[in-house]
Amino acid sequence: MRMSMGSRGTAVALAACAIWLFSCSNGGGSAAPEAKSGEACEEEAKTQCGVAASDTEAVLICVAAGTESKLKWTEQKVCTRYQECENASECVVDCTSGYLCDDRECGDDNCGGSCGECPDGLQCLGGHCTEVVCDPACGDAHCGPDGCGGECGECSGGQVCTFPTLQCVGPPEPCAPVCKDRECGPNECGGSCGTCGQNLFCSPADLTCKPPCVPDCTGKQCGDDGCGGSCGGCAEANEFCHDDGTCGPCDPISNTLCPPGQYCTYAQDEGGATTGPLCEEAGTQKYGEPCGGQDACAEGICISLGETGSACYQFCQEHSDCGEGKQCIELQNATYQVCNTGAAAQEKCNLLEQKCTLEEEACYFDDGAGEPICLPAGAALEGEKCSGQPNDCAAGLTCASYSTSWTCHKFCNTLKGQEPTCDPDGGFPKCANYYAKQHAGFCNKE
Repeated sequence: MRMSMGSRGTAVALAACAIWLFSCSNGGGSAAPEAKSGEACEEEAKTQCGVAASDTEAVLICVAAGTESKLKWTEQKVCTRYQECENASECVVDCTSGYLCDDRECGDDNCGGSCGECPDGLQCLGGHCTEVVCDPACGDAHCGPDGCGGECGECSGGQVCTFPTLQCVGPPEPCAPVCKDRECGPNECGGSCGTCGQNLFCSPADLTCKPPCVPDCTGKQCGDDGCGGSCGGCAEANEFCHDDGTCGPCDPISNTLCPPGQYCTYAQDEGGATTGPLCEEAGTQKYGEPCGGQDACAEGICISLGETGSACYQFCQEHSDCGEGKQCIELQNATYQVCNTGAAAQEKCNLLEQKCTLEEEACYFDDGAGEPICLPAGAALEGEKCSGQPNDCAAGLTCASYSTSWTCHKFCNTLKGQEPTCDPDGGFPKCANYYAKQHAGFCNKE
């Protein structure tokens, strides 16, 4: 039966608090919160107990809000009706509240009391009585509990049920009941080690009392309900069920969720815009191998990054996704990042000296690495167009858009009179600042 809130000593006093709980003092005798969400405040980042826009207690923080960026009390955390704000930073359960079981019909009230018990056949889950699901588990058992309150069979002819095989056998002479570490089920002498209480069933695995399986689809759109059933499926095209029970696209970084024979990648529509992630038929080319089209790679994506031809690149979010010897690099006008294929990736270098271990590589500043590293060198010369990738350009150059469209610019030394210098009679005579740690600039028009 549900516990009556009228039995609490403070319920009558709380009921006298008219319409609004905060017109009275809190259970501890503290004054009601004064600040209210939306009101002006003075000290930025200060927190205080106050009142939310929904007229419940809240932790408020003083931050710039609105188009005028004035400091206002803003809700950082809103307390439920059975909580109160404490220490200007947290919502705690108020055990004097008359609302402890407002949204619960069973289980603990979080203050040592009960919000009620569930009838037979229902189990308390998240404060609500939920129908239990139980599949009998007998298998090869001829006797003993089925895990759902029933029996897998009965022994006859003077035989008894033995554990753990749950088979009917002749009793030993003399027969000594065995119930150590058992709460229920056969005692191997024709008797029982006990019975289970409400909503608990005897487990055939260890003869202890356990609750049955209760399906739980809270917060899930799809996937397993925890009892062998389903929380639903994903209806949209190119959407799949993730481990957290939500529907979404496939994961191009881990290359998961796609059907067999397909892989997760990005594609381009007829207008050249990136679409995806989506599943495509898998090709045969591995990471770093040359490819001739979108469907040629077994994983990743087939693109050209200023190197000779196209290759299959691995998707990434950070360097650790790429493994040792590779960097996660950003792509101009792309919604994804890829691992570079340079064998000496992460080799640090000097933009002005241009010394890399591999002859086919040159030194470029990589946004993903946050420093100059050796990358496969491009072929575009000074003044020629590039796509935005630094290594679109040949060694000693970088792809920049400073006061121009994306163009290859020569590296220069910002220290006066130091090599390399810009051509004073060329199209880019001025040395603009670029990477101060190495006194590196690039030659530009101004």
